[in-house]
Amino acid sequence: MKWPDFPTCHKNEPHVSGREQDSWLPRDTVVDRPFRSCSYCGSMHPEDLVNYLNAGAELESADWKYGWPHKFYINGIQNPKAGEIIKVGSHNRSGLTSFVMGQAPATVHAKWYSQHLADDGFDNEAQVVLQNSMMVSGIEFVVSDAGKVGYRIMPKIEKPDPSEPN
Repeated sequence: MKWPDFPTCHKNEPHVSGREQDSWLPRDTVVDRPFRSCSYCGSMHPEDLVNYLNAGAELESADWKYGWPHKFYINGIQNPKAGEIIKVGSHNRSGLTSFVMGQAPATVHAKWYSQHLADDGFDNEAQVVLQNSMMVSGIEFVVSDAGKVGYRIMPKIEKPDPSEPN
C-alpha cells in the first residue's frame, strides 16, 4: 500500500508558520504523540489512523459546526508513557512558565480531518482501506476524480467482538 508522503490538502491555505510545504511530523512519545501528524492542522497520518482503529481505538465524529463531518477524534490510543510522571500542563505568570507534573494517562487521543482523504500519494488500495476503516463512524467517504471529498450517512458498522466465536 502507498500512503501520502506529504499532506497536500492545505496547499491553497495560507501558512502562518512560513513553511512552503507541509509535512508529516514524526511520532513523538515525549509529548504523548505516538503517531505522525500534519504540520499544518495536527491531523493524524492516515496510515496511523488505520493501524490504531485496527488495534481497537475508537473513531468519533466531532460536531458539524462547519456543516459536514470534517473532524473526528480517535480515542483509546495506548500511551507509551502510561504511568510515568510527565508534564501535564503549565502556568504562565508574569512571563514565567512553570510546569504542572502528573501521571501520564493509559491512553491518549488524537484528531483526524477528513480533508486528508484528498491528499496526493494514496494508491487505490490504501484509499479503500482507509475509507473502509472510517465506516465505523457511520459515515462513508468518497473522493472524486477531481479530488473533492464527499460523504453519506450510513448505519454504523459494529466492530466484531474478538472474544465471541464466528
